[in-house]
Amino acid sequence: MKKNGYKSKPINNEGDLVYRKTSKDPWIKVEVKTATVNLIGDENAWFNQIRVKQKSWNEVWLVSVYPNYIKIFRKTREDFLSNLAIMNSTSKCLTHIGTTDLAGVNLTLENQHEWELVYSDHKGR
Repeated sequence: MKKNGYKSKPINNEGDLVYRKTSKDPWIKVEVKTATVNLIGDENAWFNQIRVKQKSWNEVWLVSVYPNYIKIFRKTREDFLSNLAIMNSTSKCLTHIGTTDLAGVNLTLENQHEWELVYSDHKGR
């Protein structure tokens, strides 16, 4: 983020980090989830415990960790919550039984288009 001109800092409550472009901009709180990408069979990354009822975060970021690169996807809170039930990446995802407080995401090559790719250091095809 620093290389792209953003200020950011980690936080331990109400989300995982905050960022902003200039000191005049408000801080944006981000719920960050990280998963190792499974490359055996169909490529996928499973993210769990996205706190849908916690009102403090503004965006959710999914960090997909490959053996030699990473990809970061994002969604605004509004976009995530309004499409939670209809997105392929969330509707067909193993989640927590007995609670609606937590959501899961299973990113695959077929549903990554549902998310905004904000960063990739992948070289090649």
